[in-house]
Parts: sequence; structure tokens; C-alpha cells
Amino acid sequence: MKGIVVQTRDTRKGKLHRVRTRQWVFVPNQATTECVVTAEGARFRGKNSKDLLIAASGGMYEIDIEKAYASVKKYASKASLNVPDVPSYFFTETAALLWLMGRKAILKKFLSWKSERQMEYIKNPYYFYYRGHLDYHSAKVISERTLCPAGISAKVNAHCLHVLEEAYKEGRESLSVGELADRITAMEPVGVDEVLQVFSSSRKISNGKVTINNDLAWLSSIYYLSVKSQAIMEDNPKEEEPLFKTDDENILKLMANKFTVLSGTAGTGKSTLLRKIAGQSDRIVLSATTGKAAKLLGSNASTVHNLLGFGHGGFKRDKINCDLLIVDESSMLDWRTLYAILKAAPRVVFSGDPEQLPPVGGESVFRKMIEILPAVKLEKIWRYKGTISDRTKVYPVDNPFNAMRLVKKIAETLAKQGKAFQVITPLHGGPLGTTRLNAFLRGIVNPKGEELRDGFRMGDKVMITGNVYCDGELLASNGQIGIVSKKDEEYIGVRTSDGLIMFYPREIDLAYALTVHKFQGSESDYVIFVIPPGMDMEFLTDEMIFVGQTRGRNMTYIIDGMGVM
Repeated sequence: MKGIVVQTRDTRKGKLHRVRTRQWVFVPNQATTECVVTAEGARFRGKNSKDLLIAASGGMYEIDIEKAYASVKKYASKASLNVPDVPSYFFTETAALLWLMGRKAILKKFLSWKSERQMEYIKNPYYFYYRGHLDYHSAKVISERTLCPAGISAKVNAHCLHVLEEAYKEGRESLSVGELADRITAMEPVGVDEVLQVFSSSRKISNGKVTINNDLAWLSSIYYLSVKSQAIMEDNPKEEEPLFKTDDENILKLMANKFTVLSGTAGTGKSTLLRKIAGQSDRIVLSATTGKAAKLLGSNASTVHNLLGFGHGGFKRDKINCDLLIVDESSMLDWRTLYAILKAAPRVVFSGDPEQLPPVGGESVFRKMIEILPAVKLEKIWRYKGTISDRTKVYPVDNPFNAMRLVKKIAETLAKQGKAFQVITPLHGGPLGTTRLNAFLRGIVNPKGEELRDGFRMGDKVMITGNVYCDGELLASNGQIGIVSKKDEEYIGVRTSDGLIMFYPREIDLAYALTVHKFQGSESDYVIFVIPPGMDMEFLTDEMIFVGQTRGRNMTYIIDGMGVM
């Protein structure tokens, strides 16, 4: 395979390169390849695996712009489109690069435009991105090769929009202006002050697609969804007719308004109360924000995204056919999903734990909901005997070596006793992140499992990384834990509480150690909560500490490298 490299991503096992439009090449760390960079040509040799090429070797080559532009002229002639008799350097480069990236559809549009509009895009290729013709990376390739635009302000705007779009994919609906500026300085050789100056002097950031309010930067579409959602919740009518008769005061309060909230920490009986409400009528629908939480509610529960017909392009259904919708794990809601629920459901009870972590560091929408909506708070803990301190043991450590030594000692003891345990940590990377801990713990729990493809072993504890549906039925949910129990040429069989299901290796990860985010909402008899020494204190929030210390039913062992316990 050969072509211009549009995008490069680092992974734990190698690099991913996007070549031309959407062809991906994976270069393992051990592959003998030269340095490959974006906006340059590269060729790779290897074997195809599903939707990507796994490269064994690769290197750079010089892109022939003249040859590519000759192909553009032939294409234009066949499509009855005009090209300039004496094209400028910038026109030639732009048209040729669109051709080399395989973007024929936008090339056809570009050639059909009047010269004034063409010049607008030539001077600032990021207009292709702003106006929805190209992705950010493709527009950046044209900008880097043509050195347009020369001024930093147009680039900063493009980077601003891209950073916020990527943050949203991570679950963060807004960033502080300071963090946004910091991220942009990592992409351009500019200072934070220069970036902030662009923000303060621009009437419209990123062509109006970004909104800055109260020192927070949002994608404008998400910001206005938050405003609309809050307006709907504030206009929350009382319900005159009860759905069913009950003498339970908590249920009566939850039925009093169109939208209400049930809150409480782990073990206070929220799920039990929700199932009691759902059992009153077959017109009451149980749902949750995650497949794992839906499974815990019962076989008749579904994910909110499935009820709303979520797919490519967003939510497809604008009405949920029920009298009442119950949404569990609402602490994981974002503004887009909340708005879709508020518009589609006739009545809703939202349930969640305000102490839970918001979606991957994003704004806690659930806490805002509690401020606005009538709430019933459950406080008595039924799940445990005694206090949290009775179920935790804290081990202060001062370096990663001592922390790992304690993990080993506790894990070996629990394994020998045949007790179920889970290791959790705030981080993926580093000496005490999930990547290293998983490899280390597998040597304790499953040292002799038969080696399978893609680094897995028979008997491995794994987590499913996406929801799996068959004919609309949820077979396996994102975050569900299982054991590798069967091998196949192409698939790996994982036995879960729902039976044996076959997965592609990329759909599962080792789960001996999980992040606190991944494990919230779950429990294990015994938990080892690792707080790595030297981590960023701003990252270690009170919510993360609370979730970490409340996941063990019998005991949580806290290896405290930061002196927070």
C-alpha cells in the first residue's frame, strides 16, 4: 500500500497511520520501518487483516505533485469541469493533494466553484474542515504543504475546534479556556498568551462552532443543548394523575413530577426501588446509560441509547413508547443524551449516585440535574455491615516498587485462598497503570493458560469493550467481565453471565486491573485500590477516591502512594 499519510496515532503496541481517505496501516513496535510522518508519502508491505494492513516494513517516498495534477486534469475533463489554463502553485497543490488523499467528491465540488470561492479555500484550507467538506487531519495536510494560512489566528481556531471535538469523544463536554490553550500550544509553536489573545479578539471562535462562557469552552452545539435541557427541567410540571396506587412515600415523591431524581450512594437500595416501581406496570420501561448497568437491572432492561435508536448520525427516535422511563446510572449522562431523553419520554425517573465519577472527567450533568429537579435521596446503606472504615485497609507507600510489592503480596494471598478480587487504579500508563498491572497480575492468577492469538490466554479475565447486539437484543455489554474459554481461528470465546459469546480480539481487553472509571458501578468481594505515588493530584479527585474505596463488598485494600487516606 502507498499514499499520502493523513493521520498518525500512537498505541501501546505500535503506530496507526491513515493513508489517503480511510485506509489504516498498523505498524507494530517491532516492525522494521523508517520514520513515517503526516503530509508525506509512505509505502507499506504486510498482510491485510479485516479493515487494516499490518505492516512488516515501510518507508517514505517523494510525492509527485505534477503527476497527480495531470490526473486531476484528466478527471476534470471527463467530468466536464474546468481547470485554469495557467494554474497558480497553490491551486495546483490543493487540487493535487485532494486527488492524492482520494477525496474525489470534494475535488469535484472544488473544481466546480467560482474562482473567488476557490481562492477562499486555498488561502485557508481549514475552511474545508469548518464547513464539513473534510476532516481536520485532511485539511491540516493541505495547510502544512501549502503553508497556508500564514497567520496563526486561523490555525488556532481550527485547532480549537478539533481539540474540543476530540475532548467530546473522550466524554468531556467542555474544557477550561486555560486547558484548551495549553492543548493548542502542544500543536503549534505558540505561547498560551498568543492563543488567549486570539480568543479575546475573535467575535466568532472557529466560525461560530465554539462557545466560550464563564471561562469554559464548549462546542456550540453541546452548549446550546445544555441550555435547552436546563430550560426543560426547570419547566417541570406536576403530575395530577398517579400511574398506580402505592403507599411508599419515596415512590409517591418520585411520581409527583414529570421529571424526578432518585439519588444515593452505593448500597442504599436504588436498584431495588427502581425494580419495585417497574413491576407496577408493563408500560414502565427500565433502562440504564450503560449495558452493564442495564444487565444488573434485569433481562427486560435496555440501554437508553438502544431505546433512542442511537447510531451513525446520532439518535434516530424522538419518542419512547411508555408511560414512564426509568434511567439508572444517570451520573454517566451527557447533555446530548439527556436532551434526547427529555424530548422523547413522557415521564422520567433518573437514578444515580452523585458521588460517582462524571463521564471521563467531563462535567457532572447529574449534579446539575439534582440542583434543578425534585430529588429523593436514599441514605441508609443496606449492602454492607459497619462503616467504610471497617471494610478498608490502608497501606501507605512512598515509591512504585513498594506499591507493586504490596500488590503482589495481597494478590497472591487472595488467589491462594480462592477469593475473587479486582485491582483498580486511576491510570492506564506508568508503572502502576492498567497495562503493566494486567501483565503482572496474569502471572499470578493465570500463569499457565494456553497462549492464543493477539496476546490472550485461555482462562484470561477480560472486559468487553463495546455493546454487542443481535437482532436488537443486547447479548453482551460494554464493561462486562468474562473468562476466555474457547479459541477459534478468527474469534475468541468469552464466557460471561449470559453464556459463551465469540469476539474479535480487538473487542476485549485484559481485566485483571481496570481503571476506577471502568469499574465504577461494579463490585468485587475484594478490591485492591492502587493510588500510584507521584501522580497528578488534580487528576485524583474526591469522587475517584470515594469510588475506589467503596467497590469491595468484604474488603478494599488501599495502596496509598499519595497520602490521601
